[in-house]
Amino acid sequence: MAKKRKHLIKRKTKMLLIGYARRAAVIGLIIGLIVFFIITLAENTMLKRDNVSLQDIYVEYRDAYEEANTEFVTEYNYWLERYQDLRNDYLELLQYIGEEDLGYDIFTITGYSANDEKQGTNSTTSIGFKLNAQYMDYIDIIAVDPTTIPYGSFVFIKADWKGDGFIYERMFVAGDCGGAIKGQRIDIYFETKTEAERFGVKGCPVKIIINEENIQSN
Repeated sequence: MAKKRKHLIKRKTKMLLIGYARRAAVIGLIIGLIVFFIITLAENTMLKRDNVSLQDIYVEYRDAYEEANTEFVTEYNYWLERYQDLRNDYLELLQYIGEEDLGYDIFTITGYSANDEKQGTNSTTSIGFKLNAQYMDYIDIIAVDPTTIPYGSFVFIKADWKGDGFIYERMFVAGDCGGAIKGQRIDIYFETKTEAERFGVKGCPVKIIINEENIQSN
């Protein structure tokens, strides 16, 4: 009898423990679900808040960019207008100078060189300049018609020398002649045939300052 009673107590105790374990498992599961729900809700809330912050930052930077871009365009247009005004003034000044300076005549300008066999150029000019001499680094020679431009004259020629659209004046000495150089035509001496060909044929304003002393000596 005592043995049977002891067995029943042990059995009830085991069942109670199993019941408690089941209850603890259910409670743990419920608590886990609650914690998971709370964490998920918190993460969603944080993500939503962060998304709003990123959106605000994007709008702020976009507005700053648009403002800076507008200022840049305004500034660019302002300086572009100033440049155009200055360029127009410059062109008007060049036109005024060309119209007012009556000392210029239009000549046909070409080029020649010592290494062009077709032109028959030797190493000495008509007035005795040695084309290979060191002093030629400082003297620019042109071939002229001596009946139009006396030898020894200083000749100022306005041209686009570098092909960049800018016209400026250079001074030359009338120190050579050529069979095809007649009347209002000038042949500029270049060191190479390539430079002469690159210059081509141009109609240029020319001012002549005659060396009266040289004429008297001749």
